[in-house]
Amino acid sequence: MLQTINNQEDTVLSWSKNLIQKSFSENTKNTIRLVANTDFHYLLLAENSESKIIFETKWENIKWNIYAIYFGSKPIKSDIQVNILSSNVDINVFMLSLLVSDQEFNTNWNIYLWKDIHNSQGHLLQKNLILWEKIKVSSIPRLDVYSNDIKASHGFSIDRLNQDKMFYLNSKGLSESTSKELIVHWNIKDILNKFTDLSEEQKNEIEDLILSKT
Repeated sequence: MLQTINNQEDTVLSWSKNLIQKSFSENTKNTIRLVANTDFHYLLLAENSESKIIFETKWENIKWNIYAIYFGSKPIKSDIQVNILSSNVDINVFMLSLLVSDQEFNTNWNIYLWKDIHNSQGHLLQKNLILWEKIKVSSIPRLDVYSNDIKASHGFSIDRLNQDKMFYLNSKGLSESTSKELIVHWNIKDILNKFTDLSEEQKNEIEDLILSKT
């Protein structure tokens, strides 16, 4: 089942497997809570916006994969907080930002693993792809761990367009703009393909929207 989440609403999720939230040129503020025995894929599409989203788990046996794609040509702010309050929880958070000229991107992503939980894990990975010059990135990936029987990790990268890939594609007769579009395409598809309820038409619509802004 594919569900779209509206902005500015608190949501309790217990049934849908694939969730999409869009934050376009606006402020978004949500609290999303999960009940027991749920398995979710969540996708945030954020263009030129400011978002603050809180995820909370108070029940056991939850698996949650959170993905966010940030794009656009104006400043973006993102504040995501994950509160793991129960045992037997597995949460993975992945962010992809596609940054263009003169853009400022501020992120504050936190995963909290609270006291008295066990057999839970939280992993955070942030990837920033620099498409042009004059980009300012400010990021605070944070893990707060208050229990012993857990696993946690975080990673952060800032990458410019891979020159080896660009050279290879150029050598095949592709222009620089086409080569850039293909590299962005690979990064987007890697995320969208994890959403089994998205049709190819829906995936192409999302990708076309992002490509038109990068």
